[in-house]
Amino acid sequence: MIPRLKPSVSFFPINDNLFHVYDSNTARHFKLGRQEVDWLRRFDGQASSDDLRKIVPMEYFDDFLGHLRRMQLIEGSEAPRKIDPLKIKTKLFNPDALLDRSLLFCKIYSAILFMATPFLVLANLAMIGMTWTRVNELNATMLFSPSHIAFFVACVIVSGMLHEMSHALVAKAHGVHVPVIGFMFMLFYPAFYADVSGINLLAKRDDRIRVLVAGILCNNAILFFALAILVISPSQTVASLAAIVIVANLMFALFNLIPFVEYDGYYILCEMLGDPKFAVTSRMAILTRRDVRLINILYFAVSNLFITAIIFLLVNAVRGFVLPWSGAWVANAGAVALFAVAMVLISQRMLRSSGVR
Repeated sequence: MIPRLKPSVSFFPINDNLFHVYDSNTARHFKLGRQEVDWLRRFDGQASSDDLRKIVPMEYFDDFLGHLRRMQLIEGSEAPRKIDPLKIKTKLFNPDALLDRSLLFCKIYSAILFMATPFLVLANLAMIGMTWTRVNELNATMLFSPSHIAFFVACVIVSGMLHEMSHALVAKAHGVHVPVIGFMFMLFYPAFYADVSGINLLAKRDDRIRVLVAGILCNNAILFFALAILVISPSQTVASLAAIVIVANLMFALFNLIPFVEYDGYYILCEMLGDPKFAVTSRMAILTRRDVRLINILYFAVSNLFITAIIFLLVNAVRGFVLPWSGAWVANAGAVALFAVAMVLISQRMLRSSGVR
């Protein structure tokens, strides 16, 4: 019985001779030649072994079939999916068709974004200095009413989606297909994500970094407009709303620059170091005590301290939320148990990703 091509596999032409192959089940990207794609499309469950051997040369057939199984592109070849409680993803929509229709806009957006960024950064620094006193006054007088809280939540959602769309637009400007924009919990924190892992097919490192940094640059642009409103607006109400936008986008930009969790800053660091799995490399070096460099030791130590601090802050926030209803003893015991469970899950994930059981 000849296996069938998985229905989750999609093909996107790169040029006359190359295709970008994407499997939405495994979120893996491949680059295959036109001949291989033509052969692969014949694995439709209808053709017999004899039919396929007439299409695929005899000397290549077994090797080609084995290659498809290793890439997990045919049914029955995919390893059982393991649920990672520290990185849970759900798909929201596929933006690729929309991006294809907006290719010119993607290229214009990408060009303007990178040309304007140096000016925007300098302008933002100047305006932050100009508005520092006013922001402090707003923080001291702002009432966190339900309307302010609702506006903050809406601002976080919109800013997060624009951040991911910026990744997608710049990726498409470089010819990368973006099959998914979704929502995830990373280390129990909510976030949007755009699947731009197809940038691994780009030959130039600078192009890959441009896609990875595009989300942060988008937040920087939003920050510019919010600061400009804060500078020119005499209205206290408008200023308070602008301050919320400023806080949300500063939060997005700064947090995504941190290289110790799998957000933009980490992948940018991997590209700069030329190691696509630098965190795993560092853990392997420490655990096996082979090829250990100072940068591995520093990254391993600081990243673990950072993740521990993030989990502690999250657990402490949960403790503070339940404390009024549960009492101090129950809240403290629950916090200790929750922290221990979270740290065990993180340790297991790190060992599993490093190939250590």
